[in-house]
Amino acid sequence: MMFRLPYKLSPLDFVPEELKDTSILDFAEAVFGYVRDRKQQTDQFCAGRVFISDAQTENSDPWLSTGTLKPQILGSPKPTTFQHYLVQASTKKRRAETLCY
Repeated sequence: MMFRLPYKLSPLDFVPEELKDTSILDFAEAVFGYVRDRKQQTDQFCAGRVFISDAQTENSDPWLSTGTLKPQILGSPKPTTFQHYLVQASTKKRRAETLCY
């Protein structure tokens, strides 16, 4: 119910004006690059400086040469499912007046 409340301000309204200037290149854009939302004549995109490739080992460990590693299935109850941890001591139903203190 509370998620549908209209707000007067959006999160973008709290960002300072000097950080909204797209002509200034910040650290994240300099490292990872960017593509502008709107079509521009100049400064439309900038290539990033991060490159990812396959890693090469220097020594040959026997466990690395066995092939593909297959992880075990995570079949145990997760902490968010508390229903799996609830245990009833008895299957008999108690009367409502015995539950009141």
